Amino acid sequence: MVKLIGSPAAGLDVFLASVFAVGENGALYQLPQVIQNGNWGNWINRRTPPGVTLLSSPAVSLNNFIDLSALNPVAVGGDGGLYALPQHDGGGSWTSFGGSLFPSPAVGVDSSTGVQAVFAVGTDNILQSFSDQYGVGGWTSHPGVSLLGSPAAAQSVTNAPNPQGRYEVFAVGNDGALWHTFQTAVGNGYSDWVSFGAPPSGPLSGSPVIAPSQDGRLEVFVVGSDGALWHIWQPGPPDVWSSWFSHGAASGGAITGSPALLMDAFGKLELLVVGADGALWQINQVAPSDGWSDWFSHGQPPGVALTGSPTLTSSNDGRLELFVIGADGALWHIWQLQKIDNPTINNWSGWFSHGTP
Repeated sequence: MVKLIGSPAAGLDVFLASVFAVGENGALYQLPQVIQNGNWGNWINRRTPPGVTLLSSPAVSLNNFIDLSALNPVAVGGDGGLYALPQHDGGGSWTSFGGSLFPSPAVGVDSSTGVQAVFAVGTDNILQSFSDQYGVGGWTSHPGVSLLGSPAAAQSVTNAPNPQGRYEVFAVGNDGALWHTFQTAVGNGYSDWVSFGAPPSGPLSGSPVIAPSQDGRLEVFVVGSDGALWHIWQPGPPDVWSSWFSHGAASGGAITGSPALLMDAFGKLELLVVGADGALWQINQVAPSDGWSDWFSHGQPPGVALTGSPTLTSSNDGRLELFVIGADGALWHIWQLQKIDNPTINNWSGWFSHGTP
């Protein structure tokens, strides 16, 4: 038995989803879905890169440098390097991309080329990015701000107010403020850093998450040092952003870790966090691109507090699936039972354990 550590990552390929997590032995483990929109299989030990153990909290995207229909998990090794395990032809071998990084990278996929971009904070506290198109690429440094935690990245979508397809990157600085850099044009270099400052409650402490609403406007969430969830969004034109808005702390107390954020089958963003009570808490948009609900709780597994940060993916039919590691080192799972849009119906399963590898 190998206990899992950190936070998991999850993704959906053309038909089936998978979850990836790092064990306390530094190896990567995969939990695959074996029936479309249905059951899950057994843990697969994807091992470690040769001679290198992995640090916690991998990331995963659908597309990768080799196969545009397969998953590509990436993780930072104990040597600070970035390692990828492209899942092409039913398997894959580890590839090293070097670097000197902290764990918990962020990934994005160019919607026009399918090329994956990786963003991570270097051990010098400077943002580093890596993109490899047609076998040509490498690391780019984005100096100017000393960063804390992990970055968040997203690519603007077709109906966004931003120029279509450019990457937008957010990270918390060592000054407790939220910082932003973006591509000046699709495929181009990046802007200077822009600060959104800290919310009125004081410095930010977590790592941000970002996703577009149904109408393409970006929404950014990050936990403050007050334990509350703070939010900024694009109200309309390009590069115009709202002021800070607080959703408060989950009713179970301060929020721990970072949120999980994903759009449901009806175009509404759903956000879930772990509270200080070890339970899972949720808010969601009341309508696509609209306001947000109050907090409500999914509780916790029987006798097990949740730890780390949750991750969301969807089944092929659009139902959301949430995974989070418990204090027992096991992977815990809840999922939407039906694809329905009725907030008065409890549409989530009870807790299910996938155990440990």
